[in-house]
Amino acid sequence: MIETITRKKLYDLIWSKPLTKVQLELGLTYNQIKIICNEKKIPIPGSGFWIKKEYGKPLTILPLVEYSDIEDEIRLPKRKKSYLTPKCSLMKQLR
Repeated sequence: MIETITRKKLYDLIWSKPLTKVQLELGLTYNQIKIICNEKKIPIPGSGFWIKKEYGKPLTILPLVEYSDIEDEIRLPKRKKSYLTPKCSLMKQLR
């Protein structure tokens, strides 16, 4: 279970796959990731980025800017052991 992550690692993760997949990988909510990114000044892909990428359209990837007043290491919030998305919870109920 990941407890800390660097700004660069989180940036690379966010720009490699949609936030909905990153949230499952880290066991955080979408909003928690967005809050962390805002606090640590980590740019995130804009609306439609992944669709454009899928269809080979030109993309703008925002660089990660280094700030002297922002710590490089990010402590991730504690999460429950069995993190389920609403879809997973619904599937369990239907079984």
